[in-house]
Amino acid sequence: MSFKHRCVQDLAWVIQSPPVISGEFQQIHWLNQTDCQAEYLACLPALHQLDKNPEPLKQVLSIHKPYVLGKRFECFVQYWLHISPTFELLHQAHVLRQITHTMGEADFIIREIATGKVIHLEVTVKFYLGTGDLSAMHHWYGTNLKDRLDIKFNRLRHHQTRLAEYYPELMPCPIDESWCLFKGRMFLPENQPVLPDFFAKDCPQGKWRYRHEISDAPSFLALQKQDWLAEVTTCETQHQPKLHIIPNPVNHSACFALCTEEEPGTIREQERYFILPNDFFNTSYNE
Repeated sequence: MSFKHRCVQDLAWVIQSPPVISGEFQQIHWLNQTDCQAEYLACLPALHQLDKNPEPLKQVLSIHKPYVLGKRFECFVQYWLHISPTFELLHQAHVLRQITHTMGEADFIIREIATGKVIHLEVTVKFYLGTGDLSAMHHWYGTNLKDRLDIKFNRLRHHQTRLAEYYPELMPCPIDESWCLFKGRMFLPENQPVLPDFFAKDCPQGKWRYRHEISDAPSFLALQKQDWLAEVTTCETQHQPKLHIIPNPVNHSACFALCTEEEPGTIREQERYFILPNDFFNTSYNE
């Protein structure tokens, strides 16, 4: 993705990157890599134009605090649907209310222009760390250990993606299909290089290590939460990342990019890492 502005790189990543989970679950289509690549190619002219003047995208992103990554991701999805020649955005964050109760919220309701069908689209972005038996979804944790892959997957599968089926009368218009877009990155222990089969093919991945397993290395780039999406390259950014020596001790989980300096002032990400406190999985961290 040859874009010079970091926000445009992130938008391109949101569109193009392979999903974490894809397939068909209870007649719900979870977008796959082919879907994402086709939509990226369709949006490519608009992305290049936006890279010449990214101010409209920056204004949309400025509405939310950058460290609230879920909301930032939704802003990128909103902007993708704004520039897409494939879809028309009809409704966003539609709350389903039944008398005094809230039954849920539909992330996006879109129309596929070629077919005219109306789609309820649920989206999420997650970063999970696998430990122990990686073939079990409940062994994949967020940086807040209360956040687990199995909980999120089941919530999406059995509730969020089925709102139009459960409450059709609460939707703002008739829904023809429901889709899910699950993006993010999964982090493996250093000595376990293979993701289990329930992840999508080419699911973005990284590695995690405990602090005692890594030396102070200036080639590790400390990433603020807003920089967790696209791979890092030297680019214009409001928050220019800097090469950073990992502190000792590490008191909380931290995300880093392992980078190489190709020439003075030019860096490129080789791999993404989480560096964890030595007692991380034995402690209730809440970030």
